[in-house]
Parts: sequence; C-alpha cells; structure tokens
Amino acid sequence: MEKREAEVRLFDSSEELSSCLADYVVQISDIAVKERGAFSLVLSGGDLAERLGKLASVAFLKTVDWSKWHVFWAEENVVAKRHPEAYTSKPKKLLSPSIMKSRSHNFLVPIPPAHVISVSHGVAGESAAETYEFSIRQQIRKRRVPVSPSSDCPMFDLVLLALGTDGQVASLFPNHPVLKEETQWVSWISSKDAPRESVISHSPRH
Repeated sequence: MEKREAEVRLFDSSEELSSCLADYVVQISDIAVKERGAFSLVLSGGDLAERLGKLASVAFLKTVDWSKWHVFWAEENVVAKRHPEAYTSKPKKLLSPSIMKSRSHNFLVPIPPAHVISVSHGVAGESAAETYEFSIRQQIRKRRVPVSPSSDCPMFDLVLLALGTDGQVASLFPNHPVLKEETQWVSWISSKDAPRESVISHSPRH
C-alpha cells in the first residue's frame, strides 16, 4: 500500500472547519461508492458528529447517495441506550423531531437506520465489545466494508477521530495495555483501567 505523508490543515474558524470537513467526507464517499458501491464511515464521540452538520445542507441532501453509507462508532460508553453519556445521542445539531420519530438514530441526513451500526446498550462491557466486533464482521461479509489485503482486518473508507483534552483518542489513553491488543478488533476498557467511565473502543492495531 502506498505510504502517504501526514497533512496538517489549519482553519480560521469552526464554521470553515465544518464546511471543509463536509466537503472532504462527501468527496471520499463519492469515490468509495463509485469504486465498490458502498461507503463506510467511523466516528468517535464528543462533538465530532456535530461538526458534520453541514452534510444536512440542501446541496448534499440532493446529491449524496445516502443509501450507500454505513456508519460505525469508534467508541461508546457502556451505559443505557438513552443515557446522556451515550455517544449515539450526542450529535444534537443533526437532530430533528420528525426524524426522531421515524429513525432509530440521530442523523438528520437520510441514512437507512439499518446502516448505522450501533453498540449494544444495557449489556456488560465485554459482551458489548464482542457483539460489536461480530456486527463489523457481518458488514464485511456483506461487502460493505473492505478488508486489508494482508490480513482480515477491516479497512474503513474514512475514520474521523477527535483528540480529547485529556489526551485520549477514541477513549484510548497513552500507555494503556489495550494499545498492544492484536487479536480483538473491539476492546472493552473498564472504568478501573481508565480515568473515565467504562467504554468499548476499536483496538488501535485494527
């Protein structure tokens, strides 16, 4: 696989960041859909989903093939489904009362509910991690997510991660043992092993 150098982009405002981010996501989406008929997107928690609010603009709603989108979560708190700390309830700027009544997720854009692969709530952390990994494998079998040519690991089209003020990315903290995980795609991080609530997260080597 061709190596690409890291690129740092600076923006003058949150508005500019949101606009450019939406354009970039749609660009990657178009390429993926043309190449293999599906687009897989992974989002971390926090306010990242809110930054994608520009995707709900009229121009994108009419031109993007939302039926080909498949959304995953890079992390999720092990809490009840409607708990305020559940990341799937975070993207407030993409909410709409009419959408809430007809959809099982919080996206204003018309992504099919079955294409938003959510973490199981109300179950033990280890079980939630195992179930979510199984869900990802199912999406691979359906050819909605490609795999690495050198392994069976998933290759999502786009992974958007936010850097927390506490130094974590997708609830993965520096020097945490899970950073060395090589078998499981999704890991459970108990509250006793991290300076925050119990979470599940994609293992960094996958």
